[in-house]
Amino acid sequence: MTTNNSAIHHTITNRSRDNWEFECPTCGYRARYNPHLRHQTQQLKILNVGDPQARHISNHVHVRVADDEAWLTPELRQQMEELLKDVDMGD
Repeated sequence: MTTNNSAIHHTITNRSRDNWEFECPTCGYRARYNPHLRHQTQQLKILNVGDPQARHISNHVHVRVADDEAWLTPELRQQMEELLKDVDMGD
């Protein structure tokens, strides 16, 4: 459903430890929501307005931590490389 003939853009939502970040691959809209902030500062901060006529919604959440590969030990990395060495990636 559109409002006032505005376009609907689907954002990608990334969750980190302290906040949620929304990014629109269509127009570049970006916003950050920090549920831990209270009266002293904004909970939702617009980082890039993107298309101001578009309505932004999100259905998908990607979990992101500060160091995405901290869990990937050298042993696990080697095991993954061994498993993937015979996989045809279509290159």
